[in-house]
Amino acid sequence: MSKWALLFAFSFLAACSDDTKKRVGSCADDTDCSGGICYAEQCYDACTEQADCAGDEFCVFKTDASSAICVVAAEHAGCVTAADCADLVAGDCQKSLCDEETALCAVVEAIGLCTYSPEPVFGAWRAMPLEGAPSARNYVGGGWNGTRMCLWGGYDGSSLGDGACYVAADDAWAALPTTNAPSARCLMPEAWAGARFCTWAGFGAGASGACWTPGADAWEPMAEAGAPATPRQNHGAAWTGSELCFFGGRSAAGGTDLPDGGCYDPVARSWRLLPTEGGPTGATNPSVLWIKDRLCVWGGWNASGFQANGACWTPGAATWESIAAPPAGVVAPFVDARAAGDQLCVWGGGAADGSALVATGACYHPATAAWHVLPTEDAPTARTTAYVSAWTGDWWCVYGGTLADEAPASGGACYSPALDRWFPMPSAGAVPIGGEATSFWTGTELCAWGGRLNGQNQQAGACLAINPAP
Repeated sequence: MSKWALLFAFSFLAACSDDTKKRVGSCADDTDCSGGICYAEQCYDACTEQADCAGDEFCVFKTDASSAICVVAAEHAGCVTAADCADLVAGDCQKSLCDEETALCAVVEAIGLCTYSPEPVFGAWRAMPLEGAPSARNYVGGGWNGTRMCLWGGYDGSSLGDGACYVAADDAWAALPTTNAPSARCLMPEAWAGARFCTWAGFGAGASGACWTPGADAWEPMAEAGAPATPRQNHGAAWTGSELCFFGGRSAAGGTDLPDGGCYDPVARSWRLLPTEGGPTGATNPSVLWIKDRLCVWGGWNASGFQANGACWTPGAATWESIAAPPAGVVAPFVDARAAGDQLCVWGGGAADGSALVATGACYHPATAAWHVLPTEDAPTARTTAYVSAWTGDWWCVYGGTLADEAPASGGACYSPALDRWFPMPSAGAVPIGGEATSFWTGTELCAWGGRLNGQNQQAGACLAINPAP
């Protein structure tokens, strides 16, 4: 039995057993578990693959758990014949036998009760509507909040001061108001901060920012007192659940790469500065991500070249923790990082001298400070960093992007951490997705809007249903 088949079988344990291994005491939610998972009011080890668990455990999915967890499976320890392997769980949900290749008791049959299936089922691509959509532009972020994707500003020969939101339930665009709106700007991040859509700083915008609240359909200026001292562009942002944190970027075109940042509380309208001790190096266009319970910054570039390093900060800590060096030759120095559940994942990108694009990648687990090299079978082809990426809750999907000459890269794939396997996405009927498109997962569809292809900004978008309703 192959490693993939073994892991696939393990993933079916979802609703089948309660003989889990406790790591610490009782809990109310995951934050009580110091990197573990709160399940049935007890803490357990979190995992994304079998290698994360001890030798007497399986990495499995549990109903109502926020992630996969390690469960006790003493029968997995070793065997000579099938008689050595008792049923792994009570009842008729799972059967086991002795796998001759691994000499381990392997789950090989799922009957009835195990319903979790980590394989994606793809529907058909559909074009997003154009009526009411923003004009073609680049150097704009965009943010999704569970119901709508909004974007503001950007560049089409000059900085823009308008925007719109795509409301998924209506499959329609609605213009954002311009009264009290942020000034025209580009090269800035945008994100939802709870109930507000916010943007701060950017090219020509100084240290100004604003947040839009859908219910009031109104913009409110962000406080400037207490904000990071240096205005910036090409910085990154991530929402922690209570604060919108910004980091890095450049002071101006041709200016200084900044190794600092701050977090904004949109309810209290107040800032606090991030610590700098042990922090990431100053860089332009760093990836700034919220990974479960910590803020992680990766990559970007500065006077020293492309940066293949980073650090993570846990709110309340006085220092940052460095991200371990990635496996040699796997992670390109010129590559963006993306959040995929409780992992920081990278794929593709280019060599430091720009001579070649690569088709390799890896995921970093901040909780264990370990990298996992991603498989290459059925993986996306080599492409620049500016591809569409979204985490669905089960799969990390990579699509679109460009080649070095801004020609569209072909196809894409979704990666399942549970199976350590890529699943190719359909390309028939897809609208070409260029570099730097805004992407989001609606809960049923992977969508992308805009981007840049063959030297032209795109006013187009597309959505792909994954696991469509029958």
